[in-house]
Amino acid sequence: NAHQTCVGAAAGCMECRRSIEACPTGALGAGGFDRNRCLSFLSQKKGGLTGEEEALLRRGGSAWGCDICQEVCPCNAGRTPVPLPEFLQDPQPRLQSGTSPGGRAFAWRGADVLTRNLRILAGSQGT
Repeated sequence: NAHQTCVGAAAGCMECRRSIEACPTGALGAGGFDRNRCLSFLSQKKGGLTGEEEALLRRGGSAWGCDICQEVCPCNAGRTPVPLPEFLQDPQPRLQSGTSPGGRAFAWRGADVLTRNLRILAGSQGT
């Protein structure tokens, strides 16, 4: 079973390269982890993003976080993701009213960061 193999491996990683190959921005690689290319890091970063950072966010297509590396990792096989109801509906009305989704880890960044990310993603889709 993949989970047992992962638990027994050094630092929990089987070194199968699935996470490296699945990362949409190349944040994982032979040189290790580059947080400045990681969508989870970029989508939570306060303030403005550089043009390169915006391009990476558009490439990933997510307004908040990523977790693709976690989804493809055999150590997580059989785990069921829990959908966030806040992201199942259009978040724009709530953000425009200045109401930050509370009770979740993303709430501490506030509405501005999510609004910025949604603006960047909307621009990449021509809307």
